Formats: sequence, structure tokens, C-alpha cells
Amino acid sequence: MKLLTAFWRLASPFWFGKKAWKPWLLFLLSVGCSVAFARVLVLVARWNKEFFDALSKFEAEQMPQLLLEYLLYITLIALFIVLGNWLIKAVKFEWRDFMTREFVSKWLKESGEWRLKLEGEPDNPDQRIAEDLWMLADETLFLAKNFIQTMTRLGSFVAILWTMSGVQSVALGGSTVEVHGYLVWIALVFAVLCTLFMHWVGHPLRPLNVERQRREADFRTALVRVRENAPEIALMKGEPAERSRLLGLFARVRDNWFRLIGRELKAETFTAFQMRLSWLIPIAATLPPYLARTMTLGDIMQARSAFENVLDGFQWFLDYYKRLIALAAVIDRLSGFAEALSRVKRGGAGLREEGHELGASGLSASVPSGRVLFSGLDFTEPGPAWLRIGGPSGTGKTIFIRTAAGIWPWSRGEVRLPTGTRIYPQKPYLPVATLKEVLAYPDDPGRYRDRDCVESLREAGLAGIAGRLSDRDDWGRILSGGEQQRVTFARILLQKPATAILDEPTSALDPESSRAMAELLKRKLPGSLLVFVTHDNAYADLFDRTIDLSHGKDVASAAPAGEGTVGRGVPAAG
Repeated sequence: MKLLTAFWRLASPFWFGKKAWKPWLLFLLSVGCSVAFARVLVLVARWNKEFFDALSKFEAEQMPQLLLEYLLYITLIALFIVLGNWLIKAVKFEWRDFMTREFVSKWLKESGEWRLKLEGEPDNPDQRIAEDLWMLADETLFLAKNFIQTMTRLGSFVAILWTMSGVQSVALGGSTVEVHGYLVWIALVFAVLCTLFMHWVGHPLRPLNVERQRREADFRTALVRVRENAPEIALMKGEPAERSRLLGLFARVRDNWFRLIGRELKAETFTAFQMRLSWLIPIAATLPPYLARTMTLGDIMQARSAFENVLDGFQWFLDYYKRLIALAAVIDRLSGFAEALSRVKRGGAGLREEGHELGASGLSASVPSGRVLFSGLDFTEPGPAWLRIGGPSGTGKTIFIRTAAGIWPWSRGEVRLPTGTRIYPQKPYLPVATLKEVLAYPDDPGRYRDRDCVESLREAGLAGIAGRLSDRDDWGRILSGGEQQRVTFARILLQKPATAILDEPTSALDPESSRAMAELLKRKLPGSLLVFVTHDNAYADLFDRTIDLSHGKDVASAAPAGEGTVGRGVPAAG
């Protein structure tokens, strides 16, 4: 029941939403193809009787007509299969598209991708979005369509098999019992016994499949991280450690794999035996009436075809047990991810983004363990101005940035940001994209002229790549740490924000370059309010005022030469 509830929560928004008519139409058309396919199979079963009866009587004159009739049937079968498959594939991708949009939106809503990390995110959310959503749509629709098709065939062939079975007399304890439709009852009993035995053998497959997906994703993620951090690993001679770690993760994959295939071996051994036995049973069951000359060869072939279709219907769960288990594992993973997204902590300091004033009132922040980093922070800065947020390491400068961005749950008070404030992190995010897209990020690159992009790169000291605006590459791998920070300055020069907050923007630059970049911004953006969260003293004299987080509300009494320090927004001395 829990699994069905989880499936309903995942599936109902798509199948019962405002635009559900389109997937339902496509799905029902696909089902219609399956029903038509089942009807043709009934005709083929009747054709079997006519063909083999004619064959046993050497009626050569009927063969051309029967062969042409069979050619028509296989043409219709191919048509219904191909059209039905195309329709169901279209629905699958529509469903995947809908769920991908939903999960990505929830994941990225209000910085959910970051907040989830703070609280212990489920393993490999990328895999759950990229692979599990597709598997949910693929397996569900395949099984649903196949189930309907199989049940349609079951309904059609039960009547045939029941009629062909007639009434058989069975002696029990000295009395005779008449059994109607004995072949149907044989198929039902055989299917029930096989299904129960298969469930007993195969039920451990579900947790093994869940674990397989997790371990495979862990191994794949570790490989990606080695590739992304190859220079650092090479410099630190970390290859032996990485090799040991990767092989350790792969050993977990291997262990799970052999436990999985060991269990599958038992299930497949039973399935292989059951399939051969199901071929023999209708022959054995119809052999006595055939030998008694109450059945023809054509009757046996028709009964065999009908028995196989009825048995398929009765043992549908047995035939698709492994796929049902795989689907259950996918539902487990996706429902866990969805529940984690719904529990994401959204609290924290109040954030107001309006007007032109930057400030804080009673702002405080702590780490998850409860240790306070700073508290009682009060200041107001209407701008334009240069403001520095400083303090020794461990006083919460990075946490101040996250609090100002509204993504730190362990904070209290209020932050006021001017409309359109941009925040630039210490390690800039450089997506795999064209250089122009990287430079304009997160804006639409079409907003900026190429010549302005080239000029901003040159001014930021990146003239060497200024001619590669249209090149798509992994710029985070190509550029050094210092060059990546120069990209931040190029972005600011291009985007010209009225208010910008920069987190340690020169940590990877030498003092001379740090000052040059700061002076460049001072010269190019005289009307902007720029906030540097930094401990770099190379350009401390450029700031109009400084707030030292280590002193909280109190005015600091000492500051480096050329630098003023304030609390509560008091102007810097000198």
C-alpha cells in the first residue's frame, strides 16, 4: 500500500492535471492498437485450426487462400505493433518531460539544491532526475499497456479454451465429477502456483536493485570528480589514494552485482523450467481426447495457442516480476527524493529586496551545531559606496554572504538588499557553455554586444581568450583559479550591477593584481554600491567604510593602516 501511495503521488500530477487529455488520448490509442492486435491473434488461432485440419486432410486447394489470409494477419499485427509502440513512446517522453520540469523546478526552487545539501541530501539526485524519472515512465507505461493487452487476450481466449475443453468426467472417491472448461482450470492453477513460488524466490530482488542503483551512481560520481579535479590530484600525487577509493567503490558494485545475479539465477532457472513446462501441459492435456478421436490435429493446435494466451494472462505477474521489482525500486528512490525536497528547511533571516538601501537589523548567524558566528549586526548603507565586510578567519564572512542571499537557515534578523543586487561567489561558477554565455551568466547572453564582452575580458586581464566568445568548452577546467576570478571582474564590468556583493574576489590573485582589479571597478562603476566580503588588505584604503564581523555590534577600536572599521554602520575613521 505504501508503494502504491508513493506511485500515486508521483504520477497523479501528470495523469490528472489540466493537460492530461493529450497523454490519455495517445495512451488510449495505443491501447486500441493492443486490443486490435489481440483480436487478430484470435483470428490467427482459428486459422491454425483450419490450416492444420486442411494439412492433415491434404486439401491442397485451400492452401493458397489460407496462406494469403495469414499474410494479411501478420501485416495487421506488424501495423498494430509499430503504431502502438510509437504512440506509447510519445507518451513516455511527454511524461518524462513533465516530471523532469517538476523535479528540476522543485530542486532549484528557493536554492533548494543548496539547502538540500545542508540537511543531508539523498544520494545522487542527478541520477534520480536523469535516469529514474525516465525509468518510471518507461516501465510504468510498458507494464500498463502490456497488462491491458494481455488481459484482452485472456478474455478472448478463455472463451475459446472453455468451449474446446467441453465437459470432462473425473472419478473422485468412487463418484464421478463433471468438470467444465478443464483446460482453463489447469492454466489457472498452474499460473497461481508458479506466481507464488516466483514471489518467494524473487522478492529479495527489490532491495538489491535499489542498492545497485545507489552503488552504481556513487561509483560514477567518484569518476566524474576525479576527472574534474585531475590537476589537483596530479599535483598532490593522489593517484594511489584515488585508485584505492575508486576500486573500493567498484568492489561494492561488484559485491551487489553478484548477489543480484545469484538471486536472478534462481528466478530465471525456475522461469526457464516453467516456460518449457507450459508448452507441454496443453499437449498432454489434449492428447487423451485426440487419441480418442474426439479432437482433430487442428483442435490441438488451436487449443495449444489458446492455452498459451490464457496462461500468459493468468501468470502476467510472474512473466514481468523482474520488471515490476525494478519499477518498485525506482518508485522508492523517486519518492524518497520528493519527500526530501518537501522537507527542505526554508527558514532563516528575513530578506527584503527593494529600493536602493543595503542594510541589516539584528542580524545573527550560527553553524548547525549552534555555535554563534556573529550576532546583533546593524548597519545601513544607501550607496553608492564601497563597503567592506571583514574579520578574522572563522568569524562568518562566507556565512554572511549566504545569509544575505537568503540561503542560510541558521540565521535571524533582517537583511535589506537593493533591487537587482548581484552576489558573486569566491569560486565563480563557469558552466560548460560558450565563453559569451559564461561571461553573461546568469543573464541571457543576447542582452550584451560582442564588443562589450571582448572589452570587459581585456580590461579584466583576459585578452588571451577574448577572441573565443563563441567557443563552447569546459572553462572551469581550462582557466586557472586566478583567471576564473578575473572572469568575475569581467562579469561585473559587463553586467554593471547597481549593487554587487563579492565574496573574497581576489583570494587567488597576487597583491598587485588584487589592487589593480579593485581600482578598475572603482574607476568603471563609480555609481554602484559594492560590498567586498574579504580579509585582503591590498586595497583596504579604497573602502568608504568597514564592518568587522568579529565585533558584532561594537565599534572596533583598531584597524590596519588606511582602514576604518565600524559596527552599526558607523563611518570609518579617516
